[in-house]
Amino acid sequence: MKSNLLFFFLFFSFLSFAQLNYEPGYIIDNQNKRTEVYIKNVDWNNNPTEFKYRLSKASKETLITDIENVKEFGIGDYIKFERFSVDIDQSSSRANKLSITKEPEYLNQTVFLKQLIEGDADLFYFHDNDKNRFFIRIGETDLQPLVYKKYLLTNKTLGTNSTYKKQIFDELKCESITLDQTRDLKYSKDDLKDIVSKYNMCSSSLNKVYENPNKKIDLNLSVKVGYFNSSLDVVYDGGAIAADRQGGDLGSQSSYRIAAELEYMLSSKSKRWSVFIEPGFQSYESSVTIFYESVIEANRRQDISVDYKYIDVPIGLRHYFLLSEKSKIFVNAAYVIVFDMSDKIEYSDNPGIVDLDIRSSPNLLFGIGYEFDNRFNIEARINTMRDITNDYTIVEGRFNSVGVVLGYKLF
Repeated sequence: MKSNLLFFFLFFSFLSFAQLNYEPGYIIDNQNKRTEVYIKNVDWNNNPTEFKYRLSKASKETLITDIENVKEFGIGDYIKFERFSVDIDQSSSRANKLSITKEPEYLNQTVFLKQLIEGDADLFYFHDNDKNRFFIRIGETDLQPLVYKKYLLTNKTLGTNSTYKKQIFDELKCESITLDQTRDLKYSKDDLKDIVSKYNMCSSSLNKVYENPNKKIDLNLSVKVGYFNSSLDVVYDGGAIAADRQGGDLGSQSSYRIAAELEYMLSSKSKRWSVFIEPGFQSYESSVTIFYESVIEANRRQDISVDYKYIDVPIGLRHYFLLSEKSKIFVNAAYVIVFDMSDKIEYSDNPGIVDLDIRSSPNLLFGIGYEFDNRFNIEARINTMRDITNDYTIVEGRFNSVGVVLGYKLF
């Protein structure tokens, strides 16, 4: 009953989210015709080349348009994209891909630029994987890129082209903007938005800041199914005198793990680091017969069986390596807390032998995986040894598991 309630809760939460993220917006086409629509807000990380929309709130028909047909689009009063053909520096900011050239390596591209500030000075932003580029437009002048580039010098030391500071000082003439302020200016959204806003407030009263006052926390909810091979080895250490009547290798068994994961992105800009919690249900069932020496019988039989059910809750850290806008590799590590749903490892009714209480210790897990289309992922995962008889000093229930996990992001 509880599992059914959880399923319906997740299902209707997903449906509600799918409806809510079509938000009121507009499209301006190549003939300068403005159409009020409902645009699917996916909180674009990279600047989009296409987007989905609906013609009305009640409509179930989803339409797709792209950069060839749209000059501008926006959502509410906090998101605005405008189409430009601009020179975009192709230089990488990754340490292993730095250029030896100080000057930007421009390529003219037609892109949607995200507007950050609107006024006498307009500030635009472009992001594509490891490229963060800012552009400024003063009045009726042409859009110009703000130049910032890291590069390698001949002696392998790092050089920085910070021409954007001079551009800002030369273009944004205002008594409230000083040379010291531009010297300390970082090539970042916050710093550039602040100084462009200062200029706009100095030159006129128009300064529109495009930002969502109710920006959603960057959370992902996923459902996951894993297929694991698990093993249990009960190791008994009673000393040199005591016979091993409790120990036994119960072997390897395969089972499924069903889980839900909640992931919080630590940086909504780069989307490279996240923390996650992933409660899941799994089981392991096995039995084995061992023989041991006793004082009354040379080859005494002992049956051991376990039906080990548990909920494990990994709490961990994940890092993404971006391959493209829609694909990435990730690695993660987690501390795993275990809630036992089984009571005992059971033994056949032999004198002096009692069942062992199951009390699982925490363990660690490590995984590496691949994600496609920001929705589907597959991961190879290994769990370190967990002692499921943690209450005992002379018995250790060594539980190990490795497996493959498939995941799908609901949002």
